[in-house]
Amino acid sequence: MKPSPLPLSARRVPSLRATVAVAVLMACYAVLATGSQWNKTVTYDEPCHITGGYTYWKFCDFRIQPENGNLPQRWAALPLVLGNYRFPSLDDPDWRTAQKDRISPRFLFEIGNDGSSMLRQSRAMITVMGLAVAVVVFRWTRRLLGTAAALVSLTLCVFCPTMIAHGGLATSDMTATLFFLGSVACIWTVLHRVTIGTLASGAVVVGSLFLSKFSAPLVVVMGLALLGLHLAAPVATRVNLAGCRWRVRGRLARVAVHSATGLVFVAVTWAMIWAAYGFRFSMLAERSAAVRADGDGKAIDRAQYEWETLAPSQGDAANRLIRMALRLQVLPEAYLFGGAHTRYFAGGRSAFMNGQFSREGWAMFFPYCLAVKTPLTLWILVGMGCWAAAKMVPQGETSAGRRRSWVRGLYRSAPLWVLFVVYWAFALVSSLNIGHRHLLPTYPVMFMLAGAAAAWLQPAKTNAALVGRAAALPTLMWNVSATRRHPWQAALVAVSLGLFVMESIGQWPNYLAYFNPLAGGTRHAYRHLVDSSLDWGQDLPALARWLEEQGLDATPERVYLSYFGTGDPGFYGIRARLLPCYWPRAVPQFVPRPLTPGVYCVSATMLQQVYSLFPGRWRPEYEKTYQQLTAAVARYSAAERDPESLATLVAATGGQAAWLDVFARYEHARFARLCRWLQRRDPDASINGTILVFLLTAADLDAAL
Repeated sequence: MKPSPLPLSARRVPSLRATVAVAVLMACYAVLATGSQWNKTVTYDEPCHITGGYTYWKFCDFRIQPENGNLPQRWAALPLVLGNYRFPSLDDPDWRTAQKDRISPRFLFEIGNDGSSMLRQSRAMITVMGLAVAVVVFRWTRRLLGTAAALVSLTLCVFCPTMIAHGGLATSDMTATLFFLGSVACIWTVLHRVTIGTLASGAVVVGSLFLSKFSAPLVVVMGLALLGLHLAAPVATRVNLAGCRWRVRGRLARVAVHSATGLVFVAVTWAMIWAAYGFRFSMLAERSAAVRADGDGKAIDRAQYEWETLAPSQGDAANRLIRMALRLQVLPEAYLFGGAHTRYFAGGRSAFMNGQFSREGWAMFFPYCLAVKTPLTLWILVGMGCWAAAKMVPQGETSAGRRRSWVRGLYRSAPLWVLFVVYWAFALVSSLNIGHRHLLPTYPVMFMLAGAAAAWLQPAKTNAALVGRAAALPTLMWNVSATRRHPWQAALVAVSLGLFVMESIGQWPNYLAYFNPLAGGTRHAYRHLVDSSLDWGQDLPALARWLEEQGLDATPERVYLSYFGTGDPGFYGIRARLLPCYWPRAVPQFVPRPLTPGVYCVSATMLQQVYSLFPGRWRPEYEKTYQQLTAAVARYSAAERDPESLATLVAATGGQAAWLDVFARYEHARFARLCRWLQRRDPDASINGTILVFLLTAADLDAAL
């Protein structure tokens, strides 16, 4: 007998049971996302996000971090505004010149605030955004495929390491994911049904996306693609406004209707942007009163970068458009500044992938990230979901009938495919190859597709009680081999889902550093990707605990540290001799001391020398510079024995300031050469895969340097 096709929409389980399962899963996500980051250092971008949001609320001033989304920064900082926290003086030169990387750590950790509590509160706010994404995934999958599939999709969303990692960080990535997903859903709804409710909600969601991330213009391309699919289909647009109802069928008529709805979206988005910036053009609050001038007449209060740097007046068409909008004050200055900043720095950023270094990026960067940062069991479930989706199509009497069923299924899920395809098309040509997190908006699509694999769990007997038992999460793997209609497929789905959950729990609490077995797991991840894909500066507390366990906290002269991030090692009780870090921790005022045998703790991003004066492979010109600097430092050291000789040398070589620059460059060159040597050996210990520990002897240092 020919087996019956899988159902297009699985039978719904009892609402109470589904509600309990959803509540348990949502609670799991909240615990995993907040708990895993509870004792983690502030990551690289978080201080600026939190400080920016706080100053937007407190001072209505937008000089700090306008390039990373007004909405997520305000949302993350909301609990702090309601608390009693100090802020550095507004006369502080770092505030006046918008030095975000100096004023932000000061706000969190240096003026008496409880930085750890502030960080946890802000992170918890982003966890709410992660929960909202999970709700959208569940509801959308349930509408397309039924409750059982929705529970599978929700389970994958809740336990995905990437979703957990970024749902617990005070950054803009999870917020952008929520509103990308919501925007395509709302646009698709408005294309079919125009009411006051669909227009208002859709416009607000799209406006929120434009306030969340400067990649938001991608939604325009997605919207046009959805409009094209809608016009190509023989469907009507139902309009219900002011008590009048129409069914608009003709293509030209639908174009007219959606041109009008598009104008509503644009108007609401434009108004929301102005509202978010206090309906004020100027980036700085009370500019006329706050801006003073120094002796040369140069403004003290100013943005971190000049407009001519970010968007040259003689630049390309995009820069000229930005300058025109600035001149006409079409949008707030801070919003235009953020867009120009994002565009300028996206043009060429240092990047690392699988032992290679580039400033232009690679077309394969994001596919490689997806391959090594996604649990392998998710790929199995996606494959089983695709297979199930193919079998869900009712077997019509003719091939034409089957094709129509396929087309209807694809049409219903069009927003998901459009989001996935358009987003990936732009990701492949992007040169901003600094983190796997930029793929976050595409993960919900994979969860929903994998949810279709729940159809394989359909029982052989179709009584309601058995269906309910099979679909409920706690008994999802119940007796899959004996009572399923498709026993081996059901076993594969159940085992894959179970392994997915167990692997996620086993990764606790290091979700940002998750790598699958293709990359050798977390321990060898530093050979594949760094920066926010692995090492975002989050593991100083773990390093402090390791040093204490090894008895090295009492001998700081033996410990060396090169740290990538914005945290303060001293804040976590780490006493060590600092090697060059991404942000200079101190300006050398004397001849650098020789490196001695000891424990060398090096952040993965620093080990790969991504952000370095000597990036990439060690080249002959680097070696030449290193030898010249070594000779210069030796010459200075020799001259120190005679004050007169030293004074003559300093006077003849540009003064003491020039020598301080030589000392700094020598330290960076020496450290870069050491890292090239360390890259060829395995670390002696690993702190969660993000900080590599090397025990170096005098012979090791001699070989390296």
